[in-house]
Amino acid sequence: DALKRTEPSAADEFEAHYKAYAKRMRELSDRLVETMKPFHGTPVVTYHRTWPYFLARFGLVSIGEVEPKPGISPGPRHLLECVELMKSQNAKIVIVETFNSLENAQSVADRADGKAIVLAQEVKAIPGIDTYEKLFDYDIAQLVAAFHEVGMKTD
Repeated sequence: DALKRTEPSAADEFEAHYKAYAKRMRELSDRLVETMKPFHGTPVVTYHRTWPYFLARFGLVSIGEVEPKPGISPGPRHLLECVELMKSQNAKIVIVETFNSLENAQSVADRADGKAIVLAQEVKAIPGIDTYEKLFDYDIAQLVAAFHEVGMKTD
């Protein structure tokens, strides 16, 4: 609406672009939610508490974080607690942002017979992820591949 007020002569064009984009976003969301249905309720660990809306939208359950508090690196005791939590909850995936330590996440995942994966937390966080659509397509594709790699089968 602000664009329409700024440039009234282009209001119809702005509205058309908005409607087309909103339709693409609904279709993308519907498709990706459907892709993730077989994994609904799957427990995961995240490196940092960056993903609550993403996890909720796609039906995943966060059972803990590798980073105990924002900006504080995990100590050996906390890493061991993460491993034990993953084992007790049968969690196999640790989700890491591009800016956090893959090493710590992989150490936890390895000891829990799982896998650490880096997801794009924003557009351009990973080369080639230059649109919002590509961001979500990439992240969901990475998750599905990781779930399959650790032996989680779809029914």
